[in-house]
Parts: sequence; C-alpha cells; structure tokens
Amino acid sequence: TDPQLWPHPMTVYLFDAYGTLLDLSAALRIAEPQLGARLPAMLRTWRATQLDYAWLSALGERFATFDVITRRAFHDALSCEGIVDDALVDDLTAAFASLPAFSDAATTLANLRARGDQTAILSNGTPQWLTASCAHSRLTPHLDRILSVEATHTYKPAPPAYAIGVDAFAQPADGMIFVSSKWWDVVGARNFGYRTVWINRGGGYWPLSVVRPTVSVASLTELLTVDVELSTSV
Repeated sequence: TDPQLWPHPMTVYLFDAYGTLLDLSAALRIAEPQLGARLPAMLRTWRATQLDYAWLSALGERFATFDVITRRAFHDALSCEGIVDDALVDDLTAAFASLPAFSDAATTLANLRARGDQTAILSNGTPQWLTASCAHSRLTPHLDRILSVEATHTYKPAPPAYAIGVDAFAQPADGMIFVSSKWWDVVGARNFGYRTVWINRGGGYWPLSVVRPTVSVASLTELLTVDVELSTSV
C-alpha cells in the first residue's frame, strides 16, 4: 500500500527510543572483548538495574538524570561480573550519544510522515543523548519532535512522563498512538490513555495480569499495515 494514498486522518505517533527506534545491543557490544559469553548476562543486569534506579529516583526526593543512572547501572552490572573498569564504564555510557537505529526505523518514520502523520520520540533519555543519537542514526529529518521526560523529574511509566506528549501536540491522549518494544512502557501509556502498539521483535509473551496493547506487531514496518484506529486487542 502506498502510504501517501492511505485514506485516514492525521495521527501523532509517539515512539519510545531505546530498543524501539535505537538499537542498544549493537552499540553495547564494545564490552564483548572483556566479557565474552558473559555479555548478555551483564546487559540484562545492567538494564534491570538502570530501570530500578530510574524508578527509585522518581519516587524519592533526589532526582538523578538518566545519564547518571545509566553510568551507575553499568558500574554495578560490571561489578557483578567481577570487572572494575572505569574506562569501560565511560565507553559504554558514551555509546548512548551515538546509538544506531534499527534497519526499519528511518523508512517507517519517513513513510508515516509521507502519508501526513506526525512522529515524535518520547523517552526517558536525556535531551542531549536523544538529540545526538537521532542525528547519528539519521532519524532527525523524520521526526517532528524529540521529547525527553527529564524536565518532569520523573520517568516512564509515571503518568507525568506520558503527559509530555499531550502537552507537546495539544491533543488528547486517545487521539495519539504510543509505540514501544517494552511491555511495561506500553502498559503505562495505555493506562494514561494512549492507543498503543507493542513492537514484539523477539516473539516474547505478553504478561497475563496487565492491560493489553491496542495492537501487537513484529516490526516497525508493520505499523504501515495495521489500523490502530480500529484494533482493540493483540
């Protein structure tokens, strides 16, 4: 289907950044020489610790920016593998300013905008990291806005973080579509009121005890072939 000929009203698509448009795993392989086969375990620990620190920071009195949280999480995850290497922590953290995009990201964003939709990133990342990585991965020309939660001093899935999209585009949440590869992010967005798309690249399962996404697809490209306006379940 020619995206320019698809008859539908203009829609705002809000995309999560990390793991949805930007490929974390490709950039973080720089730790493979030191970790070898232990790299996947380290990255799982790092990601879980990063999210824990973000949520605890949002709940507590002392907010920490996402770059600080990310660096602390790398330090802890490497320590769990018996590695103390400040230079490696620096390199892993710095990679967030030059992340590559998934192969289907730029084309999908371009096609959405070609048919009259608007596109934006809504991410926990710092404004500096998001701007730099979007420029590096050549996504910037295909985005109307790059939105960071940093100014709210909270993180997704807290409602004030999702409210940034509503404020930026002056539209009700149920008139926009939120897209993420992370189930908890989709749940937070759905509970806030957005229509949601789960990018299930790895063929994972959806937790049974939480609200379901409006639509589930296996790749960003499939966004161009599903009607999120009418779909109501996975």
